[in-house]
Amino acid sequence: MAQTRIPGRPRKNKSIREKASPWGGAFSLPKTKGGFFHIATEFTREKEERNMDKNRSTRYTKRKWKAYEELTLADDFLFCKVMQNPKICKEVLERILGKEVTSISYPEAQHTIDITIEGKGIRLDIVVADSMGTYYDLEMQQRDTKELPKRMRYYTSAIDQELLKRSEDYHTLNDVVIIFICPFDLFGAGKAKYVIHSYTEDHYLVADGCTKVVLNAKGKADTKELQSFLDYLEGK
Repeated sequence: MAQTRIPGRPRKNKSIREKASPWGGAFSLPKTKGGFFHIATEFTREKEERNMDKNRSTRYTKRKWKAYEELTLADDFLFCKVMQNPKICKEVLERILGKEVTSISYPEAQHTIDITIEGKGIRLDIVVADSMGTYYDLEMQQRDTKELPKRMRYYTSAIDQELLKRSEDYHTLNDVVIIFICPFDLFGAGKAKYVIHSYTEDHYLVADGCTKVVLNAKGKADTKELQSFLDYLEGK
């Protein structure tokens, strides 16, 4: 099966600058007409309306629309739709990483990677690239399936294979940040954010360009910006 490449691969550049937090105030998504919530749900509402039985149209529409309004950002459907907005996606990345992210492009939801016919394919919730050449994969993980560390390993491998062309050298491989947003504490240490790098047994950093971040929405964050985002996920 032919693989689907991540579009528009930008030039690699590692000079992402760490700066003071540029985002003040609480994290929120407007629900007014024209706001991001409206954008995320209107196409589904219209689809349902087109498929309605005319005899029960009013009651059916109200019931379905209420269900959409009750969705939270922790819902996979709404998360994928909202994160396709570059402005919101960039802000979420900055709140999670605690540093400025350069302008982003190609926000794509449910991106599928099939490396081989026999191999296991993956579907990424949101994949996005910044202008420095770093790729980000954001995943909303509702349940602790007890295999998340190995899943992150497999995702990293699949993304690398899609990014690196046959004739390219390994040093051209783009940096990748994989982020799993969870309503549970994967490591049980009470932290809100776990950042994972590769190290030698003597604690030397292995500069492989891969960073994994696991969020625990119930944890206590080190910054008010991240805490505000986690509180929003928890409906506080």
